[in-house]
Amino acid sequence: MSRAFDIDNGIRQGDPSLMLLYLIYSNALMAIPAKMQGDGGMYVDDNFFTVHGSDFAECNTKINSMLDMQEDCMLNWQNLNVST
Repeated sequence: MSRAFDIDNGIRQGDPSLMLLYLIYSNALMAIPAKMQGDGGMYVDDNFFTVHGSDFAECNTKINSMLDMQEDCMLNWQNLNVST
């Protein structure tokens, strides 16, 4: 069994401000599809990306670029909010 550890930052589950903060965070994620000529959407705490292309290689390149941008958004959010 793992040792217990203290959590020094973050928001408690169920905090009333959680949904607003998630919307601010996810707003950057939903800008990604438009930058890559793709599509996407959100539902509650999930998001998705879709792409169209002439072949698998083109679609694969587009979707992987979108996922790389998503990872960059998450890392920037983490760094700005001093989360580790």
